[in-house]
Amino acid sequence: MSDIDNFDPFAETTNMLSSSFLSEVSEEGENEYEIEYENSEEEIDAFSRSLNAINFDNTYDTYQQLKTHFCCQIDREIHLENSLIQINHAQKTNDNNGSTFITYTINVGEQEVKRRYSEFESLRKSLIRLYPTLIVPPIPEKHSIADYATMQSKAKEDVGTIERRKRMLQRFLNRSPANLSSSQSSTTTNSTNHIPKPSASQPLKNPDPQFVEAEAYTNKFYSHISQNMEKTNKRIWKRLNDFSNDYSELGALYNGFSLSETDDLDLSNAIERVGQAVDSTYMSTGELTTALESEFTEPLTEYSQYAQIIKQVLKYRHLKHLQMEHSAETLEKQKLSLESLERSEQEARRLEDALSHNTQKRSHTQSPRGGYNGD
Repeated sequence: MSDIDNFDPFAETTNMLSSSFLSEVSEEGENEYEIEYENSEEEIDAFSRSLNAINFDNTYDTYQQLKTHFCCQIDREIHLENSLIQINHAQKTNDNNGSTFITYTINVGEQEVKRRYSEFESLRKSLIRLYPTLIVPPIPEKHSIADYATMQSKAKEDVGTIERRKRMLQRFLNRSPANLSSSQSSTTTNSTNHIPKPSASQPLKNPDPQFVEAEAYTNKFYSHISQNMEKTNKRIWKRLNDFSNDYSELGALYNGFSLSETDDLDLSNAIERVGQAVDSTYMSTGELTTALESEFTEPLTEYSQYAQIIKQVLKYRHLKHLQMEHSAETLEKQKLSLESLERSEQEARRLEDALSHNTQKRSHTQSPRGGYNGD
């Protein structure tokens, strides 16, 4: 059984950032929406527990014991117990060509470095290529074409987008697997590159029940999150955001109406207090939508992304299992062919020995010719 068959995509992994990413310091400094889900809480809790295994507990302690030599101070800071990578600031930066972009300030202990979004994206792509069997945490998505169409040049400078990226990029750095240095990258194991890649839809002849169950559970969870919960959450968030905008306009109307009632001071004060109450509701609704996005929508989106990542890892494992089966079949065919050739060779040698033996026997039994002497 190959090592890939023993890989568990739900196994515990601790989370740290590889020191190579931090090695260079940048110089530029309502009832209709209520849906009942069968066993939804249990499913989410189970998946959450599998993701929360990304923690600094037993696996971290084991890794900490193995990590005794550090290449630099940054490497030492990263692997300190209870070390936390933080992204505290984001600022607008200009390059030599005059174009602008947002840089994120990363702090690890006393170390500080600045990186832009594209560098996070490159790091994640590299980790996926180097370690295809590891669950690499997700990062926030790029700006969509709709964002650029609506906000044009201000899309990159949207405060809400920047704050969301800060939170998600920080989680990405802290959840990056700590066992990268002890894992064998795919670039050093090219022994399977010559094996033909089968179709991902091809079924396995001898599937592993553990991974069959994992694939079924992941597909069910992803479908549950993406098709039900995310759509419902988007509708609720949009409704609350519309309420907030309506309360803002209504509060302004009440305040303006109170100023027009100059004849009746009591009525004017009452209308003003109503306007203040509406304004307060507007502020509270805005805070609710902000909290809903950061405390619920983002984790929900990450769960969906994690499910997609695990599906890709399981797909990679499925392909490797297919390659193993094909290799085993090819090896068995070659073995049978070799045995057939060996039998043919033995038969040929037996015939050759028999012919040689008969030839020698005839030569020994044949009498020589001689003349008769009359003396």
